Amino acid sequence: MLNKEWYYKNFNMVSELDISGEFIYTGISIVNNMDRIAPEMPTELFLALYNISVGVERLQKIILVLWEFDEVDSIEDFSESLKIHNQVELHSRIEKAINKKIFSKQECQFLELLKEFYSNARYDRFSAVGNRWEYELISKFFSNNQISYEESVSDSQVILINDSIRKLIGRVLSRIVKNYYLLVEEGSNKSGTYSYELRNDSKAQKIFLHMENRRGLSSIKIDERIALSEILIYLRNTSDKSSYLKFIEGIYPLDFDKMEISRYLSIILLEDRIPQDLIDEIEYIYAEKDIEVGERIENLDLLTKNNMQVTFDYPYLKEVYIILEEVKKQESINDDTISRLEESNCYIDDSDTQEIIESIIAVARQYHNNKILKEEFIKEFSSHYKTLEDNYTLSHISNLMQLEVRSK
Repeated sequence: MLNKEWYYKNFNMVSELDISGEFIYTGISIVNNMDRIAPEMPTELFLALYNISVGVERLQKIILVLWEFDEVDSIEDFSESLKIHNQVELHSRIEKAINKKIFSKQECQFLELLKEFYSNARYDRFSAVGNRWEYELISKFFSNNQISYEESVSDSQVILINDSIRKLIGRVLSRIVKNYYLLVEEGSNKSGTYSYELRNDSKAQKIFLHMENRRGLSSIKIDERIALSEILIYLRNTSDKSSYLKFIEGIYPLDFDKMEISRYLSIILLEDRIPQDLIDEIEYIYAEKDIEVGERIENLDLLTKNNMQVTFDYPYLKEVYIILEEVKKQESINDDTISRLEESNCYIDDSDTQEIIESIIAVARQYHNNKILKEEFIKEFSSHYKTLEDNYTLSHISNLMQLEVRSK
């Protein structure tokens, strides 16, 4: 029988797992985007450690709920025992609950770093003196793991982030997360819950189902950067046709300084942010060129939608519908009409509809080239037309056309 304890372990922990993954993802993203660690301005380091600390701590508490919580305890009393911010102590409770050691010396060092940061260092700047605690903690961790790095020429205390640092943090965090997630899965099986479940394509799923490699979790952001680069290359060089690509082609480009494009993209791809001077340049161009900003932004907003949210192919569906009705009425088709049908069909998104239109085009070509008689063309055309009627394609287009008329 399902009771409130089961709901506590199941639904509450599923939500917590998603939250934990989001924090860890944000933390490792910041690590990947960092290029230096400065003792006097440790903003990025603070944010990275803060997010990773919170994410790991919440993950530890999920494990304790699944492994340590007993139904003879009250949820209220047990939840009180979790109100601590000490990753080392929480890990000790986990190992006691599962009755085995699961971390290496390096992973324990990293937990110690998180504990010291979250319990003490994050309050450092609120004390009478202090602005370096995070810096000292991370420097010690690098030293303990024999990680070499360059120092800034202008300031020898500034650590320049290199690939070795990103790999170290990515690998150790990956092993911690992997071992903990295995315990979540085992604990879920033990308690008959689905606490291990992850939202599809979520940041948490990327963290917890990440395939282990030499870069650890750092490879997640590298993979994302590669994916975005590939999309940019595709958009620039493709000869493919689709309604979405056609929609983009219909938006005229701004007159950017072409020499700045590589710098803009470098910042977007490597630092995962939009440079402010790009935003400033866009605002300047909008004002200078007297652009209708409202209309343009409406079109730009549509780029964030997918084909399920916006019918990008409506103009081409409408054209196909009009052509088919003409052919049906006239019981004939000429070369110009066939070309119009071919052109519009390139931008229809539904592959089944495209195939039917291609069949109509093929039989129309045969008829136009005198390879089949008019009667056979009409018979074949009528058969394909009926298929479009039966699968409600034509009625769908007709409804869209009626909506267009009413909206005017």
